[in-house]
Amino acid sequence: MVVNSFELLHPKVKEAVKELGYEKPTKVQELAIPIVLTGEHTLISSPTGTGKTEAALLPVLSMMLNSGVREGIRILYITPAKSLNRDLEQRIRRLSSLLGLTIAVRHGDTTSSERSRQRRNPPQILITTPETLQILLVSPVMRNWLRGVGWVIIDEVHELLGSKRGVQLAVGLERLVELAGEFQRIALSATIGDLELASSLVGGVGRGVRIVNVNDVSRTMELTIHYLRPDSDIEEAARRISEVVNRYGGSVLLFTNTRDMAELLGTELKKVINGVEVYHGSLSRERRETVEEGLRNGEVKVVVSTSSLELGIDIGSIEAVIQYMSPKQSDRLIQRVGRSGHEVGGVAKGHVFTVTPDDYLESLVLARRAIEGELEGDYPYHAGAMDVLLHQLAGIILDHGGSVTVNDAYRIIKRAHPYSSLQLSDLMRLIEFSSRELKLIGNYDGVLRNRRGLRIYYLQNVSMIPDERRFKAVNYMDKSTIGELDEDFALTLEQNKVIVLAGRLWRVLTIDKDEGVITLDELRSGEGELPEWIGDEIPVSYEVAQEVCRLRRRLLAGGSLSSFNRIKLMNINELLEDVRELSSDLRGKYPDVNETLIEYSSNLIVIHSCLGTKGNEALGLYLTGYLTGRLALSISYVRDPYRVIIKTPRPINPEIIRRALQEDVDTVEETLRNVIKNSNLYRYRFIHVARRMGVLPKGTIDVNVDRLTKVYNESVLDNEVINEIEVDKLDLDALRRFINGIKDGVIKLNFLARKPSKLALMVMGGLGTRSIITDEVPRNIIIDSVKKRIMNKEVTLLCLRCGWHLTGKVSNIINMELKCPKCGMKTLTMLKHRDEDINKAIKLITRARRGLQLTTDEEEYLSELRERARVIMDHGYRGLIALSAYGVGTATVKRILSNITNDDELFLNILEAEREYVRTKAFWAD
Repeated sequence: MVVNSFELLHPKVKEAVKELGYEKPTKVQELAIPIVLTGEHTLISSPTGTGKTEAALLPVLSMMLNSGVREGIRILYITPAKSLNRDLEQRIRRLSSLLGLTIAVRHGDTTSSERSRQRRNPPQILITTPETLQILLVSPVMRNWLRGVGWVIIDEVHELLGSKRGVQLAVGLERLVELAGEFQRIALSATIGDLELASSLVGGVGRGVRIVNVNDVSRTMELTIHYLRPDSDIEEAARRISEVVNRYGGSVLLFTNTRDMAELLGTELKKVINGVEVYHGSLSRERRETVEEGLRNGEVKVVVSTSSLELGIDIGSIEAVIQYMSPKQSDRLIQRVGRSGHEVGGVAKGHVFTVTPDDYLESLVLARRAIEGELEGDYPYHAGAMDVLLHQLAGIILDHGGSVTVNDAYRIIKRAHPYSSLQLSDLMRLIEFSSRELKLIGNYDGVLRNRRGLRIYYLQNVSMIPDERRFKAVNYMDKSTIGELDEDFALTLEQNKVIVLAGRLWRVLTIDKDEGVITLDELRSGEGELPEWIGDEIPVSYEVAQEVCRLRRRLLAGGSLSSFNRIKLMNINELLEDVRELSSDLRGKYPDVNETLIEYSSNLIVIHSCLGTKGNEALGLYLTGYLTGRLALSISYVRDPYRVIIKTPRPINPEIIRRALQEDVDTVEETLRNVIKNSNLYRYRFIHVARRMGVLPKGTIDVNVDRLTKVYNESVLDNEVINEIEVDKLDLDALRRFINGIKDGVIKLNFLARKPSKLALMVMGGLGTRSIITDEVPRNIIIDSVKKRIMNKEVTLLCLRCGWHLTGKVSNIINMELKCPKCGMKTLTMLKHRDEDINKAIKLITRARRGLQLTTDEEEYLSELRERARVIMDHGYRGLIALSAYGVGTATVKRILSNITNDDELFLNILEAEREYVRTKAFWAD
């Protein structure tokens, strides 16, 4: 007979449960509560909304009441977010109140008065973050209150698993053990693929962790894959999505993979559906709470969101979830679709709208894996991270009053799973680096002592999250904002560097560090070098890419999708039609996991390697380094999970690619390491790691990265930067398998001389390949863009004779007769900037007409106004248009107008003059 797990709880807790309206435990509560009550360390994994928090907290509160309530902090609830979502915090507070227990929240925004109150009267339950725990551990007063901790609950542990925050927390828990003795650890996780790794991170070395894994959503999901075709625009996508939304009477969540797409799709959906809202992390908290409330009360029909709504925010009943383009990971698909169908016996309903055959097949594979419970397990685990270790070593010294033996520090650190393989020699090398380079730690015959500045370094670097501002990227041609770049990446850029942003190629014109603005010029074709990385994206794993590759090979050869009978496949005829077109273009050379097709033409080489996002990143980076070193050419590449495209400035013999792919793995890895050190990403990550290690003070803006990288070459810092990149950005195992497979003959290379096939051109994710491989942007598009911008500018016409003036758009003014309507004279000048004061100009003209004495500055300004009037008088509307250009003076305007025969030439000359001004304005005196 199965016993209701609530019956196992302390009587007061049982009463509180009834008061809160919990009639019976959820499945995860039924399974987890008895295990937690045994005192065993426990990892609880289940989808959002299944009651994980109560599964951990109810038995812990029972044990606390059974042991007797006493002063001091007894339960630590650690959440990766700065604060719990409002609903969850309210539930915990109400439960604690019913039991007569005190609770408080402590994070970076906690007021000084609240912190003082906690020092005087600590709560029995403290909700905090991994970073704030680091501060509490070195606070003399709070250390005293932490001695009574008996339970630590870690929420959303999957958010910590793949980051250095998780490594930091793992050591922090061991430091807490030194203070409070052993305590019970309970971790909560969404559905993830590597529960063993998560349990190791939570439990540390030598402690067993029981795993409670409840994944009901995957068994009750109803998934539908739709196909929009590559030529569909955003309006068509919105129309098709609205048809699905209108089938449901309740609210629908729509997930996109980027904030830009959420805004774009949300804008289009508002045109065809009432009650559409956009929700993501860039919006204000107040705005997000308004949207959440609208969902709860049913006023909002559709919310277009990024990953922000994957987490356990209480948003009421959701009838269905729509994903626009592949979610990239099966666990992400489960988490998102799992937000629907929460009622008893409910079915989670999900629709995925795809835009290319690869996108469709990838989504199909992810849907199959989600339904069958095959989740990704390749988390970027930062084992042995040296920057985190230095910070934690500083904390251990401070924990022990300023001195600790090397052996004791090593013993504490080794208990944390990320450092279970740490060699004492590696620790000593780090200590020597800190002592010699940073002067933070002194080593006196095996006793580590703090030096001046150690505490400041520790407190300033408790966060492993980069603290950086964003730079606005602006198109100089129309002054539109293209996007944003991280501060540290922006600081690695230089004038004339080419980057990829919003799927297009841009040359950097200026970098204004004070204003946080980067001015860019769009390239008409794919000249120049592409940066290796910009921003982060959701990676597709090696395993998923391999399955997609096999499935695609089957379809290209005329096979079917009949095996996917648990998934509803829509628009399958259109998909197969597009696949047949791809097939006819390949001449029977179908790429597969064991047959890598390599296409080559004049300056492009396409390797159809299905190594996943990070595997192909490693391959592209390796080939770039290999070819650059042997050919002395400027090589660039782009990639997606299924192909790498190499661009060369001139044709090369494809046999060099064969040789590159048959090198020994050691040579491959050495080449890869060298090219990483010469990449923009290395310079970008170097700043992060240098800050964490105290080499760069917090908040430093002007950094000579190149000089610093030379100073710290081959140091602990240098090695950690490379290791961080390899863990976060590359899949070295996938690259090794690929290289070894070729050497062993398991993988065959098929070379095909031809222009890139349609399959090759299907680079997903807006990586900018089209800008590299197509012809130049049509001349008329450039002209129209410049014309539209200038015609929309506001200028002021001013009569130098009588002072009459008119302000309006250029497009309206050029249709007027260019003479003064008041006095009839053709003495019209133009005020081209808003900061040119009209009243000041009128007064100046009046004083000059009366013969009053003018200052030198006034004489110069009046002369400029007269020169503008002569340009308008001589050249009419073309003169007015040219004068309206950005940063273009009258001398340049005269040069622009001297040799044109039509308006097209006018706008092209204006564009080049503006470009020259932006390039050189930094050298002009203010």
